[in-house]
Amino acid sequence: KRQEKELRRKYEEILRHANEHPDHRVQQLAKLRRLVLLEGVPNQTPEECERVEQKCTLRGRIWKVLLGVRSVSADRYINVLKRGPAPREDSKQIGLDIDRTFQKDQAYHNVVPAEKLSRVLNAFAHTVAEEKGKTKIAGYVQGMNLLCGCLLYVLPEVDAFHTFCCLIHHHLPQYFVSNLTGGHTGTHLFTACLRFFDNELYSYLKEKQFQPGLLLQPTISLCTATPPFEQALHLWDYFFAFGVHLGVLASVAHVVLLRDALLTHPSPCTIFRALPKLDSGIIGLTNQYASSLTDELWSLLCVHTRQPVELPLSVYDPEDFPQEYQVTLPSIVVQQVQPSKDYLGLVHKHPQKKKAPGGATESVASTLSSVIV
Repeated sequence: KRQEKELRRKYEEILRHANEHPDHRVQQLAKLRRLVLLEGVPNQTPEECERVEQKCTLRGRIWKVLLGVRSVSADRYINVLKRGPAPREDSKQIGLDIDRTFQKDQAYHNVVPAEKLSRVLNAFAHTVAEEKGKTKIAGYVQGMNLLCGCLLYVLPEVDAFHTFCCLIHHHLPQYFVSNLTGGHTGTHLFTACLRFFDNELYSYLKEKQFQPGLLLQPTISLCTATPPFEQALHLWDYFFAFGVHLGVLASVAHVVLLRDALLTHPSPCTIFRALPKLDSGIIGLTNQYASSLTDELWSLLCVHTRQPVELPLSVYDPEDFPQEYQVTLPSIVVQQVQPSKDYLGLVHKHPQKKKAPGGATESVASTLSSVIV
């Protein structure tokens, strides 16, 4: 407990200093990322869980800073909610997916009521419908329920809504276009990275008819589709600090840590339908992979969540791609994208992050609880 208290003090000091000295925010952001990598983020206290609707948890505040959520507006959110359910197809799928969200995790359900998740997802679908013609986001897509649920676990509802919008529109837009282009690209980058780091395992899985599409859901949900829930939160600390594109490498690390079981299994592809629990060693192995990946693969990995890319023949085996996917690959080739792989520096080049205001007030929370979607 003493160590956790000291760790919380370190985070609070970084956040406080960044707020009081705006000209130091770049340096404080680097310190924040370093602390996430070296010491992790402490789990929520029972008190934080009880007051999550009135006040952001420490993890929630850290996530908002790392993602670049600069402001939240309760008025905007409430005005969107007043429109009621989202367009029929979206609201129908949302209703189905809410009951599937972290079904077996009681800690999650103790904090996040189903109606809260429903409100945020319906409101998001409304905002996408508003932007029709201006955004390529498809509206509600399966997998968004897991992303949104994680945010609601650490943030008040209003903050979670704005953070969710930021995550989808600014960090993962290609994962949620109508044909899930970025998600499919991510699964094939997974295959290319697995071949690079463990060709023996890659060859065995290929021999056993492994298809990258088996990892589509874990890819677009940033590993939240695989338990345990608390370990997924720690992975998100890491992803938000150094880039959501690292979800692909984390999946590679997860699979490599399962290599003995996969190599001795007569039908290893069945394991991918219900992946074993996330291992605590995933972050360390992911970090190791990121520092040794080829520049070409690294460049493609860094941008695939935000813009369409064409995978060159040098990084993938055409036999890994279903023919229909080869036909629909986007024609934009990304060149000269070489983000730094210094994991104690600013790995992804986003604009300067600023800390957003705190959570919703009790009066706002009361208003939200009276809105039924």
